[in-house]
Amino acid sequence: MEAAAILSHAADDYGAPGVDAEYGTGVLNMARALEHGTRGIYDVAVAPAYVYESGDEDTRYEVAVFAQNRGTEVADRMTLEVEIDGESHRFSFSDVGVGETVSHTFVMDRETLAGGAVNILTRARLVGVDDARPRDNAGRSVLQLAPVP
Repeated sequence: MEAAAILSHAADDYGAPGVDAEYGTGVLNMARALEHGTRGIYDVAVAPAYVYESGDEDTRYEVAVFAQNRGTEVADRMTLEVEIDGESHRFSFSDVGVGETVSHTFVMDRETLAGGAVNILTRARLVGVDDARPRDNAGRSVLQLAPVP
C-alpha cells in the first residue's frame, strides 16, 4: 500500500460519518498510520454527534452518532450505546471492517433543540475482545440551537 493510501486509511472519522465535505476522509492519526500492518489491535472509538443541515426551514434535524473501528482487525461484534437526556438506546453491529464507521441517526424537532441543551452520551464497546484504547470509547455532545433574533 502506498503512503498516501496508508495515511488516508489511518484517518479518524469526524464530521458526518464517512467521507464528507468538511473533513474528507477524516483527521490524520499518525499512531494508526504507524500501526498499519500490525496484527491483533482491537480498538473502537466514538466521535462527537453530527447534526445534518436540514432543507426544510430547520423544523427538524437529523443527528448522527457514530463509532469507528480504529484497530487493525475486523470487529466481529460491537455495540453503540446512546443516551439522550436520560433515554437509552442500544445498537449492535457485526463484522465492522478496519477503518469502517457505523452510525445511527436520530430525528429531533426544532422545539427539542430550542428548549435547552440536549445532552448526548455515546459509548462504543467491543464484544468478546479487549479494547487497546478504551479511553476513546465514550464521548459527550451537547446540542442547542442558537436563539433566532
